[in-house]
This record gives sequence, C-alpha cells and structure tokens, in this order.
Amino acid sequence: RGMFAVALWDSRLRRLVLARDRFGIKPLYYRASGGGLEFASELRSLPRGKIDLDALEAFLAFNSIPAPLTIFREARKLPPGHVLVWEADEIRLERYARPAPVSLAELREDDEAELLEELRARLRDSVRAHLIADVPVGVLLSGGIDSSALAAFAAQETAEPVRTFSIGFEERSFDELSDA
Repeated sequence: RGMFAVALWDSRLRRLVLARDRFGIKPLYYRASGGGLEFASELRSLPRGKIDLDALEAFLAFNSIPAPLTIFREARKLPPGHVLVWEADEIRLERYARPAPVSLAELREDDEAELLEELRARLRDSVRAHLIADVPVGVLLSGGIDSSALAAFAAQETAEPVRTFSIGFEERSFDELSDA
C-alpha cells in the first residue's frame, strides 16, 4: 500500500531486487555497466551519458519521457508496478501490478449513498496517510475537481494550514492557473 521505491539485497543468493510502487509515484532509476548495476532515486545521481534521441522525441511530442526511457541512453527508469531482479550480471524485469478498472463481474451495485460514503472514507484515509511525511506536504492545484477535493480532505485532516501550489504557463493550452 502506498508509494515506494525499494532495493533488497540477498547476500546468500547474491541477488538484488528493485521494486517500484504500482502507480510510479516514487522514481527509481538504474544503469547496468561493467557487470554491475547502479541505481538511485534521482537520475542526476547516476553517471551521465549520451542523450537518448527516442526519449528526446517523446519529450518533445508528449512533454514527458515514458518509462523505461530516460533522457540518457545508458540509464533506465523502472516502470510503475515492476520489479527488477539482478542476478549473475543479468537483469530481469517483471510486472507485479497493473492498475485497471474492475471487471463487470466485480462491479458493485450497492446503494449509491453507501458507495458515496465509502468513497469519501477511502479518499480521506488515503489523504490522511499521505499527510504523514518527513518533509512538508502540499497539494498541487490544477483546474480540476480532483486536486480541489484532495485539498479539502487535507484541510479536514490537519490543524495546520494546507500548503497549495499552482503553476501558470504562457502557453494558454497548458495554463490552468485561473481555474486553480
């Protein structure tokens, strides 16, 4: 449950396991070189190499670089919901989670008011859990209702004022500042 990026070393089997949370909230980068494996939570912590032109193209087209690509050809980002196993100088990637809608057979038909109350309780519980942190926490307000709802739940769960942030852009198609 929650956000994580973790590394586990099994000295008996000489196996390294890296894992990333199912939604990819916490980053995890790696670079295989010279029979070794380097990993870090920030790309700048790994040695830089040549620019990956496919990653650059993705950034220019979509304003982001999808995992496993990074801007550097030699470095990779562990995709969300994946485990990397490094053993005997070999890397194996395995998906352990793929967030998806529930199947039609699992769709609940409870009373709408009950479902709404359960949704509120689950959102409140999630926000409460995310407010527990070693660093100051804030809410990035966009122009949508989701960030506003998160800020409202955060305000209900803490006695402190909720820190909120917004970003404005000169390019109007990206700018939601007035809505935020």
